[in-house]
Amino acid sequence: MTAKRGMRVGELADAADVGVQTVRYYERRGLLPPPPRTPAGYRRYPPAAVDRVRFIRRAKELGFSLREIGELLELRTRERDQCADVRQQIDDKLADLEHRIEDLSRVTSALRLLREECNREDPAGDCPMLEALERDDLVCWCFRITGDRLRRDGETCIAFVAEKIRQGECDCATLNPSGRCCLGAMRAFVRDVG
Repeated sequence: MTAKRGMRVGELADAADVGVQTVRYYERRGLLPPPPRTPAGYRRYPPAAVDRVRFIRRAKELGFSLREIGELLELRTRERDQCADVRQQIDDKLADLEHRIEDLSRVTSALRLLREECNREDPAGDCPMLEALERDDLVCWCFRITGDRLRRDGETCIAFVAEKIRQGECDCATLNPSGRCCLGAMRAFVRDVG
């Protein structure tokens, strides 16, 4: 490859340590400008395309989405933007990652608690973990109170959970994917149904 001729897509992919389809995908997403074509119609990428694809790859490794990478690329080329603008993008990404880590921590705790409830001698059909996964109508994750049960005896269920919370026997905030105690969701459900 000479600088004058430019690179074929495979040469660019090799130089940037990505796959050919990745290069084409970045191009479709507008992250990589379409290369000029030779008189014969072949696409030839300029040497700067290697740096751009590497930039995209490294930003992805740091957790940036393709949309966010596009914004970073724009910041890099606009003269009016300052380093503070890039710092804000990084701060936003850090906040997003910290939130996702908190969510993953809650999910990990919930899985551990559900795992503890699995009795190895019970048939798989009675496994609380499988039951929890197949139920999409759970309103209280800790005590597996469903919407149907709340419709029947909502106030009794609410009083039961409130008492368990007072006794420190409720793990809703750990089991509930939202990370909150289920009591508020139960009250809202009964209010909306009633």
